[in-house]
Amino acid sequence: MKNGLFICSWLLCVFFLPKGAHAEAVPSDTIIERPTFFSPIYTTVTKKKPTTFKPTGDFDQRFEYIGSKPVSIWGYRIGVLVNDRFKVGVGGYFYNQREMLGNTYKDGRAELATATHASFGTFYYEPYLFRKKRWEMSVVLEAGYGVIYTDTLGMQQDWSLRSHSIKSIFPVGAGLSANLIMPDIRGLHFLTYLGLNGMVGVRKTPGSAGGGLYWSISSAIFIDRIFTDIKYGVRKK
Repeated sequence: MKNGLFICSWLLCVFFLPKGAHAEAVPSDTIIERPTFFSPIYTTVTKKKPTTFKPTGDFDQRFEYIGSKPVSIWGYRIGVLVNDRFKVGVGGYFYNQREMLGNTYKDGRAELATATHASFGTFYYEPYLFRKKRWEMSVVLEAGYGVIYTDTLGMQQDWSLRSHSIKSIFPVGAGLSANLIMPDIRGLHFLTYLGLNGMVGVRKTPGSAGGGLYWSISSAIFIDRIFTDIKYGVRKK
């Protein structure tokens, strides 16, 4: 008799209790597990979303004052966009700078001149603050290693004075980056892969005079958007 009452109560739990519990809306990222004889109550298990990786890359030209002269720093970055939330990758940069010192002759030569060439690489981490349909903003954090080559030239009649030095640098920087994305025009969807990038920040090279406030305005190509359309197809409006 006791066993019969136990089985009846168990069946009541299976057929009546779950109906009320299952009436509530369940997020799309959950799995509903149906009751069994040994587990009469519905349970929900959150699905773990897979990690996504998309390739990224962009030209990275920055304008910066090194010493008293403005310098264009040329570079390129490659990396991956993780879960559409942040980028990680590497960048490579170089710049050339020439300064005339002392008296300058009529032919353009000076008594003394310095020629500087620098090349360096960085690792960067770029989490997004906002990602809207037509614009996005992110924080750029970077650190790296490079070398500065400096030649000092004495341009007196026989160019008698000349020196050469090599110095290691460890640049670090932080800044804000914003992208404006072209609108999606019917028949011209490829325009959404293009846009305008603006960046402002500070880069320092401890132990060296190089580094300071930098800024940049340039065109942008969004490789991650191209990759998404190739993999998943262009969504219909």
